Amino acid sequence: MMVACCYKSSFECGLRWESCRDFTRTQWLLPRWLFVFYRLVAFIYTWGFQIYDWLVYLRPDSYAFVTNWTYLLLALYVLVATGNLITDVVLDARGRPIKETSTLALRYTVQWIFYDVLVMWSLIVAIVYWGFLFRENADIGEWVSDISIHLLPAVFSVIELTITATPCLYKHIVYPITYGLMYLTFSVIYWATGSGITYFFLDYGENPVYAVIAVLGLTVANFVIYTVVWALTKLRQWIAKKTNGCRCGRRAGYDIEGNPVNQRVTNSERNEGNETHIF
Repeated sequence: MMVACCYKSSFECGLRWESCRDFTRTQWLLPRWLFVFYRLVAFIYTWGFQIYDWLVYLRPDSYAFVTNWTYLLLALYVLVATGNLITDVVLDARGRPIKETSTLALRYTVQWIFYDVLVMWSLIVAIVYWGFLFRENADIGEWVSDISIHLLPAVFSVIELTITATPCLYKHIVYPITYGLMYLTFSVIYWATGSGITYFFLDYGENPVYAVIAVLGLTVANFVIYTVVWALTKLRQWIAKKTNGCRCGRRAGYDIEGNPVNQRVTNSERNEGNETHIF
C-alpha cells in the first residue's frame, strides 16, 4: 500500500513539486542511515543549545533581535525535517512508501518554507553580525554562544544546500522577504512603544535616513543571496545528474542499490505492499 504525498491535508500556496521525496533524501548517493544520523545530531545539538540558551540567557527583550528569531527558526526547521525523514523511514519499513505526486502534504510545505527563509536569513545574520556588530570577548561562554547563534546556523544552511535534494524556486523569495518585513514591522513597533532600538542601524528616531539605507541594503542582500542560493541549487542538481548521482524528483537516475528508480517505482505501483528502496 502506498501513502500519497498529499497524505492528510494539502497546503499549496504555489508550493508544488514533482516529488515529495526530495525533502527527505540527499542529492547524492549517500546511505540513508548516514542521513538519519546527520539529522539526529543536528536535532540534538540545536535543541540542546536552544534549551540551554533559554535557561541561561533568556530575557524579556531576547526576541527583540532577529538573531534569536533565526536560531529558533533553525531549531524548528530541524525538528520538522527530522520528523519528516523519520516518518518516511517508518512508512517505508511498514511497506507503505510515499507515492510520488506534485501536491505536497502540509508537513513538506512547512519544511520547504522554513528552508527558504532559514538559508537566506542565517547567511544575512552571519554577514551582518561578524561584519558590523561583533566585539571581541574573552569570556569562553560568550564565544560559544556567539559561534552557536551567529555562525553555526549559516554553516548548517550551507550543508543543507550542499547535500540535501531540497529544491529552490526563485519565486519563493517572497518567503524570506516576508520574514524580513515581519521583523522590520516588529522593530518599528518596538521602537514606537518606547522599548528602544534593536540595532544601531535601525534607529528610526535619531537616524531615520540611516535606517532607510539599512533597509534598502537588506532588501538588495535578500535578492543577491537568494539568487546565489538558487544558482547553487541548480549547479548541485546539474553535477548530480552528470555524475549519475542525481536525486531530483522523478528524474533521479538510480536508487541507493544502483537500480533504476523509475523501474522500481513502476514495480511498486504494480505490486502494492512491496517496500520501495528509494528515499
